[in-house]
Amino acid sequence: MGRKAKAAPQTRDIASIVNNSSDKAKLKTFIDQAVSYHAKVAILNEDIKAVREDAVETLNIDPKLFAQIVRVYRTEGFDKTLEEMSELEIAIEMLGGATPQEQP
Repeated sequence: MGRKAKAAPQTRDIASIVNNSSDKAKLKTFIDQAVSYHAKVAILNEDIKAVREDAVETLNIDPKLFAQIVRVYRTEGFDKTLEEMSELEIAIEMLGGATPQEQP
């Protein structure tokens, strides 16, 4: 059972918002907040990139593997990842473990 979808609220015309001084001030505040958060996210993304580059240089780890590990830890997707690995392991075993190059 999923959640019931909320009915979308009726949107207002932008002119009605900017013509109301109180709503116009609120809109400017919301815009300023959103822009500020986007700037913070950009800085954090640069920090994440620097950490990844340090890990790759220091440990000589494959960047894609590092990104996958981080994603599993970030999303706490351990169970799903283990399930996917288990399914992959079963498929490889059922196929005889042979790679396309090894097959006659």
